[in-house]
Amino acid sequence: MKPERKSLPMNIKPCPFCGAEQDKDSVESGYWDDYVVVCQHCGARSARNTTATGAVRKWNKRAKEGK
Repeated sequence: MKPERKSLPMNIKPCPFCGAEQDKDSVESGYWDDYVVVCQHCGARSARNTTATGAVRKWNKRAKEGK
């Protein structure tokens, strides 16, 4: 686990596809030193980013707003 993932400065919104809650364990680091948010229930993925915080921002931007 990379150090940045241990304490993310923001909440991760639920999956926009299945509605499952997400947590810091949903943020995965890839082979190329990038990060993605992966839904632990259905496997939906965010776009890749160079930081864990950036991956969460991308995930949250596309997540449903509780409607």
